[in-house]
Amino acid sequence: MLHLLASGKSYASTATRRLHIGPFTIHRERTSLPAYLGIAETGESLEVGATFKKYFGKALSCFQNVESLSWIPTVSVTTDTNWVNEEVSEFLRNCATLQSFDLQENSTWDIPERCEPFIIPFEAMDRLTDITLSGLGGGNHFVLQQFASHITAYKQLKQITLLHGEDIDEPLQDLFGDLLSNYTTSHSPLGLTGITLQSGVPLPTASSMLHFQNLTQLTFRSGRSRIFGVIELDLTSLNAFYGALKDAGIQLQKINVKDTSPGLLSYLESYSGLKVLEIDVTESFGDLEVQTETQTTASQFFNAFKVHSASLECLGVICKWNGKKWTFDADNAVVWSKLLNLRRARTSVEGMGLNRLASDLPLLMETFLSLSKLQQLQIDCSDTDPTWMASGFEATTFNAIRAFIRTFKLPISKPRPMCIIFQTKTFEAIADSEGGHWVYHGDTLDEEFDWDENEFEEEEDMEYWGDPWDLDDELELEHASGIYYDDFDDEDFDGDGWD
Repeated sequence: MLHLLASGKSYASTATRRLHIGPFTIHRERTSLPAYLGIAETGESLEVGATFKKYFGKALSCFQNVESLSWIPTVSVTTDTNWVNEEVSEFLRNCATLQSFDLQENSTWDIPERCEPFIIPFEAMDRLTDITLSGLGGGNHFVLQQFASHITAYKQLKQITLLHGEDIDEPLQDLFGDLLSNYTTSHSPLGLTGITLQSGVPLPTASSMLHFQNLTQLTFRSGRSRIFGVIELDLTSLNAFYGALKDAGIQLQKINVKDTSPGLLSYLESYSGLKVLEIDVTESFGDLEVQTETQTTASQFFNAFKVHSASLECLGVICKWNGKKWTFDADNAVVWSKLLNLRRARTSVEGMGLNRLASDLPLLMETFLSLSKLQQLQIDCSDTDPTWMASGFEATTFNAIRAFIRTFKLPISKPRPMCIIFQTKTFEAIADSEGGHWVYHGDTLDEEFDWDENEFEEEEDMEYWGDPWDLDDELELEHASGIYYDDFDDEDFDGDGWD
């Protein structure tokens, strides 16, 4: 396939707009294999390596219209593979059509001695509008150092995502701070519309907030450390950041965060027009968890959601901290029912007993089926009691929810109801055999269902649906010798991801 691409005869080389590269596994150069394998001496491994090296750069150069590139650098402790990264860097240097760049983390990057620094030609990529840099921790400071030295030239940048991975130290924190400082002081007003950061990264200060007037999208992700576990979110910094957004009059349209801080609550109450909100607090954040439990309540947040009832299209609220009443019940059902423009929803139910399930699930179905524009509902189970989880009733609860969904009926005179995702399994509404009702089908459930054996059989469903909170369309990718590419016409791609 590489030599077909390199020849320029493949349609893919000119039609491809999105490209994913690597990582590659390069065989060690050797002329013999162990005799006990029953294979005679051969030069096959050497030939494969040489062929790949001969055509790889030529094949890349034929992709002349790539607009979006994701790249996992090739790293190996047994062979010299830096030439692969150098070929990709050369391609990046000469790709005049590139608009989006996603540097993804290689799983071996957290071992510094395995990753030989390589040059990323950031100075030649200043036309980018979207950049994602992942795996910046450990021994990979050189990536952020290179980007920081050229960020002032990125006049067209709209979206920036900086993820440090599992390790962040003080020098890296300083680099993050310098990068944001350099950018805000060199661009006024700042054209950035979206930003994604991990916990542990310094947040923009109030003094720099005037440079973020065009910001519409904010994402916070939890950061982890191999030594300390989850990196705590700092409540004081969060409150100050949300306060600065509020004072600057910045009205975000998309928010994806990991906290229920007073600052976030106050910010949500200060304006209307929010379209997408996900609050996903499924990990313990130590002091932050304890502090916010005593300062905010779920009912306060649900009241804040009502301020955005006319604009919200996507709402997900999952909080598993003890004392937080975020699970679906009669109180917050009133708020959900007022979100008439909702297209995607995510909520949770408690399964501490089948009596509670019997009372909550009918109301949940009734509430969400009343929302005529809803296309997708994701249901989580929020049980956190370790004694209950170990008692063997977990499978019973999950099965009870599945059975209820599958037996639910709705008159066929109603519009086709939303699809439901529970434990990554998809339930679609179809007409029953008599054509009189919509009923839900999709998940296999029988009396001998063994939860322990089935809970990990989710890859196919996950691959199909992708991330339900990703607003960008997921396009099928074809595979060509470690290079993934897809070709599509402009009319085939709707960037808002809703249609």
